Formats: sequence, structure tokens, C-alpha cells
Amino acid sequence: MYSGLNQWDFLPPMDVYETRDSIVIELELPEVDRESVKITCEGESVIIEGVKSYKLGLERVKFLRLERSTGPFKRVVKLPFAPNSSRIKATLKKGVLKVEIFKNVQTIEVEAEDE
Repeated sequence: MYSGLNQWDFLPPMDVYETRDSIVIELELPEVDRESVKITCEGESVIIEGVKSYKLGLERVKFLRLERSTGPFKRVVKLPFAPNSSRIKATLKKGVLKVEIFKNVQTIEVEAEDE
């Protein structure tokens, strides 16, 4: 089955989990600069894309073995609600991108009437 990827494409591993207040997406992005990552919202989806590139000058080296993937990447996460872009927090720390999408929860308090 063709996945649309070739052996050189970079597909960062991703975890998605839900807390009481948010949905969290974590991607492993070792050696990826913050400036090369873009996060957008479309409908009920969050799109994370960017580029992972080599830091050393490729013209100065001859690879004897090359196993680490590089190149553009794009991950799309469908959510159970349309996210509000002002309620998203993203951090890149120690090679892990953490995107926290806060739920649009409205709490309505019910008052008890004395009988």
C-alpha cells in the first residue's frame, strides 16, 4: 500500500491525548528550529508543518550511512470541535513540540432553590 511517503520524507512521531481542559498534541522534532514550524487551524483540524534539515554543510561530507530523515513534514489532527486559535499554546522544548488546544467549555452553575 502506498502511503505517499518515500524513504527520505520526515514523519515525526506524534502522541495525541485529552485532559479535562484541553487536547494535547506532542511531536518529536529533534534538531528542528522553532522558526521552521507552522501551526494553523482549519475547521475542526490542527495542521502542524515545517522542515527538518541537516545542520552540517552537505557539500563537505560524504555519508557512509544515512538513517535520519529530513525534509518537509505535515501532520493533521482532527479534533472533536473547531479550535479557537486564540486558545492554543505551543512550546518547543528539548526536541518535543507540545501543542495544547484548550476546550471551549462553558460552565453553567445550577443554583438550588429553597423549598
